[in-house]
Formats: sequence, structure tokens, C-alpha cells
Amino acid sequence: MMPEHIDMLKKSMAKQYDVPQPVLSEDQREDIERSLQEASEYKSQVTVTYWGNNRIHTLAGVIERINPNMRRIELRDKEGDLNFVGFAFITDIEIM
Repeated sequence: MMPEHIDMLKKSMAKQYDVPQPVLSEDQREDIERSLQEASEYKSQVTVTYWGNNRIHTLAGVIERINPNMRRIELRDKEGDLNFVGFAFITDIEIM
């Protein structure tokens, strides 16, 4: 096989696992917003599920800050890294 064919096959196989961005109802969005506020206020451990790069990802940690101007949360994970997740990409939040 030629290198071009191999690249094309790799891209095609990777696209098989792409997930379209989930569409949330207004109730789901309100539940997420309420949970974000509660977790931020009490510095609770959370698991945030979000959509990015055509995949569903999960982060666990503590919400350091809700930034309404940037429309994102700042979440510190167990390793101490600060992660940023846009409001529009959050699909679920679970308070531990």
C-alpha cells in the first residue's frame, strides 16, 4: 500500500469513533448549572463529562472557579492540573 492509502485508512478508521455533540434539553442544562453552582460553593469532588474533539471525555476533580465571562469552568484534577471546560460542551456533572 502507498503511504497516501495508509493515511486515508487511518483517518477513516478514526472517524468511526466520532460522536456528534449531544443536544441537551433545557431541564438538563438547568440541572447541570445547579450542580455546578453547588459543587463550586461547597468545593465538592465532581466528575464532569464533556464533549470535545468529536469524543466524550470525563474529568474528575474540584471546581476552582466558574468563569461566566469566558463561559467555562476551571477544574483542578487529582494531579493538580487546572483544566478548562466550556459550558456549551458539558454534558453531565456528578457530585461525589
